[in-house]
Amino acid sequence: LFSILLAIRICLHSEQFINMLLPDIQWQVFISLQILTFYLAVPCFVLYLYYLYPDETSIYFPRVYIIVHFCAVLSLFLPYTISNAVLSFMIFPTICASLYSFFTIIKAFIKKRNGTIVFFIGFFILFITVINDLLYMQEILLTTYLTPIGLFIFTFFQAILLNFRFSSTFVKIKKLSENLNLLLEERRKYSKELEEEVALRTSDLTEASRALVRAMEDVNRANQAKSIFLANMSHELRTPLNAILGFTQLLSYRQDLDDEQRDFLQIISRSGKHLLTLINQVLDLSKIEAGKAILNE
Repeated sequence: LFSILLAIRICLHSEQFINMLLPDIQWQVFISLQILTFYLAVPCFVLYLYYLYPDETSIYFPRVYIIVHFCAVLSLFLPYTISNAVLSFMIFPTICASLYSFFTIIKAFIKKRNGTIVFFIGFFILFITVINDLLYMQEILLTTYLTPIGLFIFTFFQAILLNFRFSSTFVKIKKLSENLNLLLEERRKYSKELEEEVALRTSDLTEASRALVRAMEDVNRANQAKSIFLANMSHELRTPLNAILGFTQLLSYRQDLDDEQRDFLQIISRSGKHLLTLINQVLDLSKIEAGKAILNE
């Protein structure tokens, strides 16, 4: 937009071109259009500079110049003497903006921003030509209009700057693409390793589960064998034990036994009954484990 406004201003300086394009234009309107392009070009350049170097440019810098130049645009609707005085005054804000732009570009150069030198060269040449034209308009210098040359050089250097930025962006995109491909390759590699690890773990868990099932079956068979053994042993022990208790009871009915013999029979009877109780408890436990126990209410 800044370059377009300067190009319009250059065209307005060519009276033959304007007379051919707009033959009925008034001289006062013609001069107002020239001044208007100047008032609009400076804020556009300030915004462009802020866009290029936002970290080095104060946020108040573009705001102040937008307000100042907006007021200057309004002065075009005032009498010619006032608008001409405003135009003479606006040279100083333009010089201040240029000096601040130099300061901003120097800060960007110190921070090693890409393309700062190229932008500085083009801006410096344009600045010299614009100042020359302003002084020529005020009849301070007796030279000629040099803004077309400055604009061409500025545009040329901006094209170089854009080329650098496009090249730098392309290189960054290429590096990012390569890094992304590496990340995708690593991801595929890790995914494959993870799948293999999961398959191995699954196989191990399956084998462990099968081994556990087999162990549980062995334990159940062992418990069943133990229960059968205890049941058989309890039955085999109860039969002779009942015979011992029965004969002990029969012997206790005899009258020819002395006291010592009766004490021995009572010891045999108590021990036998105690052993019978233990055998019955073992038999009940084996029934419980076998699931054949019957509970009485």
